[in-house]
Amino acid sequence: MMTRKKFIKLSSISALAVGSGFTAGKLLGKPGNQHYSVYCFLPPSEKLISEVVRVFTATVKSNSTPIINADDDYKYLLQKLVRKHKRTSFSNSGLVIYSVKPLNKHVNSDIIVSDTNKSIYSLQNDFTDELMIIRSMLYGTEAKIFFAAVYKQSNIFSSLFSSNQKEIVIENEKGTFDTIPINSSYKNIKIDGPQGKTEIEIDNGLVKVTKSTCRHKYCEKSRYATNVGDVIACAPNKVLIRIDEV
Repeated sequence: MMTRKKFIKLSSISALAVGSGFTAGKLLGKPGNQHYSVYCFLPPSEKLISEVVRVFTATVKSNSTPIINADDDYKYLLQKLVRKHKRTSFSNSGLVIYSVKPLNKHVNSDIIVSDTNKSIYSLQNDFTDELMIIRSMLYGTEAKIFFAAVYKQSNIFSSLFSSNQKEIVIENEKGTFDTIPINSSYKNIKIDGPQGKTEIEIDNGLVKVTKSTCRHKYCEKSRYATNVGDVIACAPNKVLIRIDEV
């Protein structure tokens, strides 16, 4: 049951949000966190990284200072690219996170895109012309890094009721396959993809791919995912496993 105090608080926040340019329909019609994410298997090419950052930045239009998880060389590069592609007209203030991780085994370059309404973008229906150009630039190249660009903007109402708990979100081309509490334990969860089934196991807060039909099996060799923001991606089978905050 909602108390009078909480009702007044929510009403005040709703009025403030509408007055700040948000509509009540947008707040209520899209509950939860809004996100846009680009996950890439890339060669160590400044030109390619710059193009991904440019398209990502123009899409999310965030004026916030990004968090960069990378070694010093890539951190410096990303700071430079952020300054290059940022515009004074950007008005969004959501969280931006860039991550760069070296790959232990070289794999084919590829790109996966996800947002609030579409778990994994379809090449035929969802990729913009700019994303298709990036993908064509990647064709036939060998990836040596995993690059992630993530934008998140919390809905005011969802932030009020956030429990600070973690959950595992499993996605494939058809949408959200399952959402599982982080402290669960399951074996042999099978996720359908265009190349077959990807199998994962969850062991009390640790998530790992145990079997994959993709050629290089990088997802099998990835470390366990356990912290908010951790991602395991299988580009060939179009499977994403990420840790989110509830």
